[in-house]
Amino acid sequence: MVAPRRAPELASVAEAVLAVGGTCLDIVADALDPQAAAEVVASAVTTFGSVGIALLNAGQGPDISMDDVSTDHLSRIMALNYDVVVNYLNPLIRQMKSQPDGGLIAHTNSLAGLMGIPRHGPYSAARQRRVP
Repeated sequence: MVAPRRAPELASVAEAVLAVGGTCLDIVADALDPQAAAEVVASAVTTFGSVGIALLNAGQGPDISMDDVSTDHLSRIMALNYDVVVNYLNPLIRQMKSQPDGGLIAHTNSLAGLMGIPRHGPYSAARQRRVP
């Protein structure tokens, strides 16, 4: 299953999966919306019966100057790099706890959380936050 927020990217990934004989549930969803994330997890369970493995891979690390960016923009970058994970993490944990064999959740991250990247302050800071 793939659930990006942009339909063109979703279509190309789904086509590639189907082209090699795979099965793909493709749903356009805004991961910043906790309800949308929960609905994606529920759709996966409805379609496949369970969620065995989830790879959470979302984020944005634009090159910006801190003296030239709005608070709203900074907050959005932080949300894209932290809230998205939490929005999926909670419904996935609930679902996997209810499954006899549990499941595996993997989250890609960045070394930016360990050492920071010049001109990527919000991205680096979001990578340092710890998911509950």
